[in-house]
Amino acid sequence: MEFRKSLSTSLNKTPGLFALVTVITAIFLLVMFWNSQQESEPLEIVDQMPTLIGGINALAAEVKYPENARNDQIEGRVIVQFTIDKNGDVRDPVVVLGIGGGCDEEAVRVITEHAKFKPGVHQGRVVPVKMAIPITFKLPSQGDELAEEVRQEDLLRQGILKLRSHIDEFEKEALRFKMRSQGDELAEEVLTIVDQMPTLI
Repeated sequence: MEFRKSLSTSLNKTPGLFALVTVITAIFLLVMFWNSQQESEPLEIVDQMPTLIGGINALAAEVKYPENARNDQIEGRVIVQFTIDKNGDVRDPVVVLGIGGGCDEEAVRVITEHAKFKPGVHQGRVVPVKMAIPITFKLPSQGDELAEEVRQEDLLRQGILKLRSHIDEFEKEALRFKMRSQGDELAEEVLTIVDQMPTLI
């Protein structure tokens, strides 16, 4: 208590000291504010950039080609920029290069719903990072569609062959079982006949 009184008295007596304390306090508050801003503002270059868990191919597999884009034969690349927060979640996605036809919205949907990242690290701390990802929309060519049909037919043929093989095995096993059970019945009949045979006196 006495220290406060003496400090207050000293500050009142020496305006220069009061000004110095005020300036130091202001600098301290500015540094604290700047640090908090630095922590919340996403960085663009960090020591360890965020990594997409599962990879871009897994993300691309989630894309559903929009019907409008398919009908209008729209193809191309949509670039979506976003922030990856400290948990590795996508925040504030924005299309920076779009192609229309519903592709832009689909790219945002895929990134928002399916992209999960290992967060970025800078100077030993996990930090939010701003980055962008391209999502490519490409219609299958006629040759691709034909190849896919052939592949599907081949898979179907293999499935049918496998099914036939299983049916054959099942039929063979059923036949074996039937023969065994008929053999058991025949053996029982023989035993019955033997049991009923007259004995010699």
